[in-house]
Amino acid sequence: GIHRGRVVTTEPGTIAGLELLDASAVPEEAGEWSRLVDEGVEVAAGDCIVEAAGSAAQLAVAEDYVMGPIGWASGIATRCRPSCCMASRCGCSIATATRC
Repeated sequence: GIHRGRVVTTEPGTIAGLELLDASAVPEEAGEWSRLVDEGVEVAAGDCIVEAAGSAAQLAVAEDYVMGPIGWASGIATRCRPSCCMASRCGCSIATATRC
């Protein structure tokens, strides 16, 4: 049968790594994924950021290819955002997808 899964944030932060999500690059069948937010947005705990649909086995595969990039990149973006925003107020230019 078809099952649905959601990636829900556990704490507030900045979303990053969505550009790394590419179902066509996964070597196994991993269902279908839908991004529900944009790169660089601020989220609250409990916000749904990705939905997936597929068989139980496909969702297990998708978990590896969705959770890793988002968790890693979002963790870095969340911790760096205050410094990037402070630097931009001082006139420094930092390449970032986030808005201060």
